[in-house]
Amino acid sequence: MTRRRSRRIGAAQVLGSGRQELHPVLARIAEEKFGWDPAPLRELIEWAEIIDGALFPNPQMAVALDDEAMQLMLLIEATRDPALLPRLIRELSSRPLSDVLRERG
Repeated sequence: MTRRRSRRIGAAQVLGSGRQELHPVLARIAEEKFGWDPAPLRELIEWAEIIDGALFPNPQMAVALDDEAMQLMLLIEATRDPALLPRLIRELSSRPLSDVLRERG
C-alpha cells in the first residue's frame, strides 16, 4: 500500500460514515494548529462541502444556479483567465461573496 493510499484511508477512518467532510476538517486543523480564524470564510467552507460532495438537498438546487455560491462555481468553471482565481481568493478572504459577485456581474 502506498503512503498516499494509507493517508486517504486514515482520513476516511477519522471522518467515519464514508462521507468526506474534508473542508470543515481542514478548516478545524488550520484553526487548532495555526490559529487561523475560519469565521470570515465559514459560508464558503460550507458551500465547498456541498458543491464538492454533491450534497445538494434537492436536484433543482444543483442546476438552478440561484445561490451565489453556485454562480461562483459557474464563474470558476467557465473562466479562461489565469488571474481570476488568485484575485477571487484575495477578494473572498476579506469581502462577502455577494459583494464580490455583484462587481463581476
